[in-house]
Amino acid sequence: MSGKKTLREQFAAIRAREVGKSDRPTTSNEQEQDITEVPVAQPEAAKLNPHGGAGKHSGEQMRASLIIARIEQRNNENELQSIKRRATVSHAQQNRSLFSRLARQTTTPQAEIRTDLAPEIEHLSYKLESQNEILRTLGEDTDKQTKDNKLLSRAVDESIAKAKEYQTKVHEQNLLIARLESELAAVKAKAGALQTSDEKCSVDKISKDEMISKLFRELSESNRQLRESEEARATAPQPPSPSIDAAHIQSIRIKDSAADKEEITILNSKVSALQEELHAAKVQLKELTLKARQMAENHAKEMAELTEVKDDLGIEMACTKQSLISQKEAAEKQLEEMGILVKKLKLELIESKGNFRSWLRIRPPQGTLGKQPISVKGGDSVEVLDRHGTAKTFKFDRVFAPESNNAVVFGDLSEILEAALQGYDITILAYGQTGSGKTYTMSAMLDMAMEQIFTQLAKSYGSEFSVQGRCIEVYEQKVYDLFKPAREQLKVSTDCSGMWPIRDQLLQVHTSPIHNLESVQEMVQEINKNRTSGQTAKNDTSSRSHMFLSFQVKASKTEQSGAITTTRSAITFVDLAGSESLKNVTDRVSETQAINAELSALRSVLTSMGTNQSRIPFRDTQLTRLLEDGFTTGKVLFIQAASLGELEESIHTMDFGGLVSKVTQKKPAKNVITAFAGTELTEAGEGRTTPTPKTPTKPAPSTPSSPSTRGARGGSRGGASGRGTPTPRGGAKKRGV
Repeated sequence: MSGKKTLREQFAAIRAREVGKSDRPTTSNEQEQDITEVPVAQPEAAKLNPHGGAGKHSGEQMRASLIIARIEQRNNENELQSIKRRATVSHAQQNRSLFSRLARQTTTPQAEIRTDLAPEIEHLSYKLESQNEILRTLGEDTDKQTKDNKLLSRAVDESIAKAKEYQTKVHEQNLLIARLESELAAVKAKAGALQTSDEKCSVDKISKDEMISKLFRELSESNRQLRESEEARATAPQPPSPSIDAAHIQSIRIKDSAADKEEITILNSKVSALQEELHAAKVQLKELTLKARQMAENHAKEMAELTEVKDDLGIEMACTKQSLISQKEAAEKQLEEMGILVKKLKLELIESKGNFRSWLRIRPPQGTLGKQPISVKGGDSVEVLDRHGTAKTFKFDRVFAPESNNAVVFGDLSEILEAALQGYDITILAYGQTGSGKTYTMSAMLDMAMEQIFTQLAKSYGSEFSVQGRCIEVYEQKVYDLFKPAREQLKVSTDCSGMWPIRDQLLQVHTSPIHNLESVQEMVQEINKNRTSGQTAKNDTSSRSHMFLSFQVKASKTEQSGAITTTRSAITFVDLAGSESLKNVTDRVSETQAINAELSALRSVLTSMGTNQSRIPFRDTQLTRLLEDGFTTGKVLFIQAASLGELEESIHTMDFGGLVSKVTQKKPAKNVITAFAGTELTEAGEGRTTPTPKTPTKPAPSTPSSPSTRGARGGSRGGASGRGTPTPRGGAKKRGV
């Protein structure tokens, strides 16, 4: 808070000075950082119980439910932490960047501060304080949510441990039941064998009893016959008979009968023993059955308790999940609101710096210099020693030292491209002497800029956007289409004032649909083959024409209210031909004179705009005519390229940058259109339109060569506003980058 108080005091002191305009540049690069979420590791699957019954499946389902609930809880935790980190890191970086810029502007006493910017700066400071307060509140809320999540995680861990204990107990009981069942099966098998043996013994006993009965009958019959025979023999003498043989047979039968009785007795004893074993097995079976029934009842009771615990955990996890989802949605909504606020602050910061900016990039020396004639002072000014040893100071919005690479240059350019995505036209020009590195810088900026544009379009608009490209060159006051290899001069209407005029007939040039960065690179390769170049004293393949490479971006988004917001903007890269002194030219004199004349006309335009002349000479050359729309209705960036080895030409280039810094322009047009179903658009205000009820009509069919017309254009000849109602035209619709 002390730092902010100091800034306020410095702002008050600056307002008290009431001095002129500030030229302090901005050097920070605000880019959002993607926090990738750490994936949650899946727990190892539980081993299945080989002997489980209903308890096995219920226990496994319980454990799976708990595992899924824990995974969901951890995922929600990670998402909240990710949202917190993204909000904290992104907004902290943006706040540091904004405060560093404001602090740098206040710590330079030489810089003149516009009095009308002081309230805006104080307003931005107040907004930043409010944003920091919101971030602190968000951090406290997320810390509280993190503590609650930790408590919930601890409760879930305890429940999981309890469930594991229950499951271990159930597993032991299942093993015991399985062992008892195996013993019971063995006893049943033994009892079955005993019963089978008993039945067999019973059958044998019956057959033996029948045989014994038959033998007893035969014995009785034999005894009767024997008695009768003895009686008859006693009463009457008879001759000897074969009764001795019969008696012998009878005695044998009696012996067999005794043996059978003994065998029957043995069988009866075996049957009795088997019956006793069967009785003992039945008693054991009854005891095991009773024990198994008791264990099954205990198991069912424990499973009921586990089911109750599972239901309670399910309800608790459902409530927790719903709460976390609500917190996540609230955090995402708050993050989205903060993003909108940050984007608004960035646009206000961009607008506060003016619509014309001047950068200087110094090319490293190709050889060894004894003393550096150009020295960078503080990132926004340079000091040059001319050939007489006199020091001259030149101020720019940004100065890039020789050691600055393309990534550093693009870091500052990326924030200007944010304005293009909000509906502002952007024109980027490279100016400097031959061999100073203009084309090298523009080529690198083109690739990185279009990559950022496609990435942001896909992120903000999905697939609802289209990009078209055009490319021409101005060579000796003649205009050529670089998409056509044949050198055929284009007829440019006197009413044409830019690359995307209101009517196609004003500039009949080929329009190519652009789908991605690869399409841009292929287009650049094609047009480089057709561009005019030549050998100079400084460069073997110097560009001898002014090249315009322009992209029209159209994007649509459906708001929650049902309105469709359409944003149009044009991003134009202008690679100006290298300026060169006639004393260094041995051939191609007329070509060099034409280039210098066109660049001189451009200087006249900037001089007139810087001094607020009533007439600005845009119509003097084809070059300035095609720059009129960009200069009067959009934002302009000049990148001056200087070489340490060419001191006089570098001083000439830096003088040109001073003209750019003096240009003041009214607020540029913002090409944003909002419409509802069944309404027609009418232009209002700063390029924004309001809906008017009207019967909808079908748009005319588009052709690949027909460019999209501009939105709410301003300015023809000195800033006149409005060029008519925009009409949607054909273009290449991007379907996923």
